[in-house]
Amino acid sequence: MPEMMTRTEILAVLRSQPNVKVAHRLFDANEYLYMGADGNVYDENGYLFEDWYSYAHDGMRMRSGDVWEKDWFIIQ
Repeated sequence: MPEMMTRTEILAVLRSQPNVKVAHRLFDANEYLYMGADGNVYDENGYLFEDWYSYAHDGMRMRSGDVWEKDWFIIQ
């Protein structure tokens, strides 16, 4: 079982380790996110998930509060 992290912790991991794969317990087994060298977050298919400013790509900003504040983990 992977070590579970908070949303804040996983955001710090994404920022400090681009390309590391992270997921949440509510994601399907094959779903994950990673931060590209450009500072944006992408999904397992390479699609833009979070760009930190637009409403079209606000995946991480939408996933805050309640169940999204914990149960994040790094995929080894």
